[in-house]
Amino acid sequence: MSVGILVVASDFPLWQIVTTTGAGSCVDPTDPEAIAAAVDRLAGDPVFGAECGRNGAHAVAEQFNWSTQARELLGLYQRLQPTVRNS
Repeated sequence: MSVGILVVASDFPLWQIVTTTGAGSCVDPTDPEAIAAAVDRLAGDPVFGAECGRNGAHAVAEQFNWSTQARELLGLYQRLQPTVRNS
């Protein structure tokens, strides 16, 4: 996604960012016909493929990068720290 190439990914829940960002398609990895149809659609429509590439690159630049994810990780660490109680 970061280099602007459209994506065909397995339809695992975590990878749904591919479809929600408009970077490509997610398909059932056990369904060869669905995989072929997704690849055919994306490869057969260069305008759509270019749009998917731009969408993916934009999503990485704006949302899925270390700057934004570092804040998420630091927030998680803070929530996991035990509360210190003064007695």
